[in-house]
Amino acid sequence: MTPAVKAAGKSNVRGMGGQFIAGDPLRALAALWIVSYHVVANALTRTTDRTVGMDFDVSLGEIGHVIARARFSVWLFFALSGYLLGRPFIHALITGRRMPRLKPYLRNRALRILPVFWIVVAVTLLLRGRRGSEWSEVLAVPLFGQVYDVSAFSNAIPQAWTLDNEILFYGIVPLVALLAARLAGGRGSHDARALGVLGFLLATAGLSLAWRIVHADDPLAVNYFLPGVWFSFTAGMAVAAAEPLLRDRVRSERAGRIGAAAAMAVALACLVAYVYNESPSVVPPTLYSWLGCFGLLLSPLMLQWTTGRCWRVFDNRVMHWLGERSYSFYLWHVLIFVGLGGPLPEFESPWLTVLVLLVPAFAASAAVAGLSYRFIEKPFLERKHRWRRGEQARPGLEHAGAPVVTGPELASRPASPG
Repeated sequence: MTPAVKAAGKSNVRGMGGQFIAGDPLRALAALWIVSYHVVANALTRTTDRTVGMDFDVSLGEIGHVIARARFSVWLFFALSGYLLGRPFIHALITGRRMPRLKPYLRNRALRILPVFWIVVAVTLLLRGRRGSEWSEVLAVPLFGQVYDVSAFSNAIPQAWTLDNEILFYGIVPLVALLAARLAGGRGSHDARALGVLGFLLATAGLSLAWRIVHADDPLAVNYFLPGVWFSFTAGMAVAAAEPLLRDRVRSERAGRIGAAAAMAVALACLVAYVYNESPSVVPPTLYSWLGCFGLLLSPLMLQWTTGRCWRVFDNRVMHWLGERSYSFYLWHVLIFVGLGGPLPEFESPWLTVLVLLVPAFAASAAVAGLSYRFIEKPFLERKHRWRRGEQARPGLEHAGAPVVTGPELASRPASPG
């Protein structure tokens, strides 16, 4: 039994305490996918035959096809954010308890996001310069406005665009929850309120899908603005709303294992459908990714609240270590592989180019992430305050790991004015 399980212990049975065991490991898997995409995309531009290089399918076959679908990792990161940060507000609304305290909530978000992010922006500016951008365009990045002011400098740290949406999400969730609590006034049963929250989340997910359909010809609006990516946040929040409905109905270990296996099977099927979807419509991939994220979160949670355990593929030292440091891993990796890739020779073989850059890029990124977490993130995380008010069920208690952010597909990013 791994340390995470020992720490969670039997208090996790039926979701009565402890952290979300699979939270950091899921974050680690998503980080590995998106970082692989960025490194491979950068490596393939260095092949001798550049007309072939950026076509992942042609250059790397089936593996390249899967890596090229790294957009799913963006949705999974946002879904984790929806679950971990939306859950206390949603459960307070459903149970009729007082809402989490707003001041420490906002303080903790600032302590979690800002220090290492601003340091990475400063180092990027120092090493790569403004790249011809105006100072207003440079400042848009640390002030969370780069998706609204795309520039050559913002393309030097492209993965940070998700933080623009995270910040908006952090502000919207408590405001909507407080408004909903005031309007509901404690009316309705526990289950009725849970169903009402689920219905509201599904309705807003539908609005997000409608936005994506209407703006299908605008990649920036579809893939980078909050209305276009909102559906992914709702997948995690929907898991939080479904928990109170399912937890008291799925109690035995046998039922938990069966339910978890079924949810995981659906999630993996939707993931495969997302990767190999060939429909020109934006609807199928959006639905596949929503269901996939919903299942990937719900499955280990069901196993956890009925058995107090998680599958070893998630619950192991490597995945917990990387997941805990995935925020730094994600923020530093572009700067690292750009630096490593400078002196690389051009190879005719795409595979050789990828391997020559991928291995040292992962090793260096992991090493820098470890140092960044130890000396930048952790000191600030230790200053975080408690902001939840006695949740009844707490398997999703936020771990002191990375917030849920990732980078975009570089090839599909809108061209910068520079």
